[in-house]
Amino acid sequence: MNSYMNFSHYIKINTLVPFIFSVSLCIVAFDVSYGQSTQILTTEEKEVMDIVHLFFKSMTERDTITTKAILTNDGQYYALREEENGLFQRTVSHKDYIKRLGSQTDLVQERIWDPLVNVHKRIAMVWAPYDIYINGNFLHCGVDSFSLIKTEEGWKIAGVVFTMEPEGCEESPLEPLNKN
Repeated sequence: MNSYMNFSHYIKINTLVPFIFSVSLCIVAFDVSYGQSTQILTTEEKEVMDIVHLFFKSMTERDTITTKAILTNDGQYYALREEENGLFQRTVSHKDYIKRLGSQTDLVQERIWDPLVNVHKRIAMVWAPYDIYINGNFLHCGVDSFSLIKTEEGWKIAGVVFTMEPEGCEESPLEPLNKN
């Protein structure tokens, strides 16, 4: 074995243990605060969240023009739900979603909270718990995961993967849904 691969020659255990403990505390402290959405968003992260919020607004308003403007042409939605006989998976293209949205007659309201936002150059990800209501009635909850890319026109949603969980939902910290 090469000497550079054998760290026991260079680090004594009594100096390594306090170091590992300190690093672990930093990781735990970061994880706790990040999980509670104390994340302070950068300008770029705010731009990404603006697109995600615009997506939900255009869904509720059945606004196909705005929806088309913020989605990539070739993107996909993946819906996953655990069922008794295994995993149910539904895939819908952005184009099919826009067609369905245009013919939608029900009032659809989806809300997210505690989003985690990551941006690196021209890619971004938003991960958040959500609940969804149809005509004011609870449908299900789950987790949304948005992938976005920054095009010459700005941020666009390239794809969405989400779970559908009709029961066992974490209580939403949001105000009760306005059924009007």
